[in-house]
Amino acid sequence: MSKNILVIRRDNIGDLICTTPLISSLRGAFPDACIDVLVNSYNAPVVRGNKEIDNIYIYKKAKHTGKGESKLRVYLERLSTYLQLRLKGIDIAILAGGEDNKRSLKVAKIVGAKEIIGYTSSSVHTFKGITTPLQAKQTKGLHEVELTNLLAKSLGITGQPPQCTLIPDDAYLKEAEKYLQARNITPYMSPIGLHISARKPSNRWTEDSYIELIQKLWRQYQQPIVLFWSPGSQNNPLHPGDDELADRIKESCHNVELVPFPTQSLEQLITGVSLCREFICSDGGAMHIAAALGRPILCFFGDSDATRWHPWGTRYELIQKESRQVSDITVDEALNGFSKLLTGY
Repeated sequence: MSKNILVIRRDNIGDLICTTPLISSLRGAFPDACIDVLVNSYNAPVVRGNKEIDNIYIYKKAKHTGKGESKLRVYLERLSTYLQLRLKGIDIAILAGGEDNKRSLKVAKIVGAKEIIGYTSSSVHTFKGITTPLQAKQTKGLHEVELTNLLAKSLGITGQPPQCTLIPDDAYLKEAEKYLQARNITPYMSPIGLHISARKPSNRWTEDSYIELIQKLWRQYQQPIVLFWSPGSQNNPLHPGDDELADRIKESCHNVELVPFPTQSLEQLITGVSLCREFICSDGGAMHIAAALGRPILCFFGDSDATRWHPWGTRYELIQKESRQVSDITVDEALNGFSKLLTGY
């Protein structure tokens, strides 16, 4: 099969990571096909360096327009990208993700895809243009990786999806190694990665719990802890971060070998996580990064579907309370989960 295949994934970091097994499945089945992806500027670093992809087409969402940047220019650049794809000729467009993906369908139509594969809900027929529809009800109980990979069934691809693919950038990796070495941290010291940020309120743990966990982890294991968080001030109305929270945790843990790892880019986060042995975090993009890198994970789930979004392809311990609030998880429960992660019991 020598065709042009376009995988469209417009969502966030974790969603795109969970799409990489589909790309691997396509490449394994059609080694001579041209497999391209259309992603946004925010999640694009996830697929850079992926040798199973021929071309990465990137567009910018209007809400990601920087200060002083023209939204008109953003829209014109997007149209230029669509025109490139239309002139290339797309034989198959795959709308990666769940049902009712209207915007991805619109893009597939604009670029003139001859065949469009995607999910539709069982009760509506408004998605005219999907030439190969799959019923979303078939995905109940499946992981995001599995339901995304299932989109390739009509192309003759079956079986268990492969692992996720995530390649740290060499230049950023060298910078990260240098940063940690300057603080006397080497991979041989088996640092624990700890990410304290979560976009969803139900996935947020308390400041006091993080401080207590760090103190107890240090006393029990004597492993340095690398601290990660979403960059920026909590007062930023567009992109609130956890700079202040990270500073307070650092101050309260001055007696612990705790190394703050600022990440102003997704590439920095990926390479920083790759240098940790285990990883502790709430459900979110950082968790999927750690999973794709094969790191054992202790993860906290709030009001999230753990069946669909748990770490894929790596060892993990998942804690989710009946309240579906991460804030209700105790430090002792977290420590017990970490112990299980290390021992396998």
